[in-house]
Amino acid sequence: MSAPTSSSNINPMQQALSQLHDIQTPETISQFPPAIGWWILMALVLSFIAITVWLYQRHQTKHRQQKLALAELNRIAISSDTALQQINALLKRACLAYFPRENIAHLHGASWQQFLDSQARSYKGKPLTFNSEWLTLQYQPQQSNAQKAPASAFKQYAEQWIKTALPPSSTVMKAQKQEVVNV
Repeated sequence: MSAPTSSSNINPMQQALSQLHDIQTPETISQFPPAIGWWILMALVLSFIAITVWLYQRHQTKHRQQKLALAELNRIAISSDTALQQINALLKRACLAYFPRENIAHLHGASWQQFLDSQARSYKGKPLTFNSEWLTLQYQPQQSNAQKAPASAFKQYAEQWIKTALPPSSTVMKAQKQEVVNV
């Protein structure tokens, strides 16, 4: 015999359960757009990257001529009869790359030596000193063996000078530009 199916036999709990619908899950929460904090963090990170790249490029541009001058200096053979002239010309070209042409192009002899001394900073705690003999030897008749020692010393001085004096500091550049304006 089968049991009568009447609504009176159904438990009130089962009756309440039969009225329930399936569970409806909410829509998934989107990851975009992110909260304002993430936008701020992204802006800060992008700003940091942009500033870092700009500073790196500025540094590379500022030191490019210095690197080129050092590379060319290394190619100058001390045994060459014209080593002193080549080194002096290289120093002049390197200076022209950084300083106003009006301040550098006309310098020679004692004024050139004074300029180099004024721009030189100490190298490894020792002051750089320019030997005036180097300038006079450039214009002497070629004496290869006699000029090798001064050429070697001048090359070493030039390397140290390029490393310490170039690129000039911003205060030196401002003073050089002001000097051009005053002339």
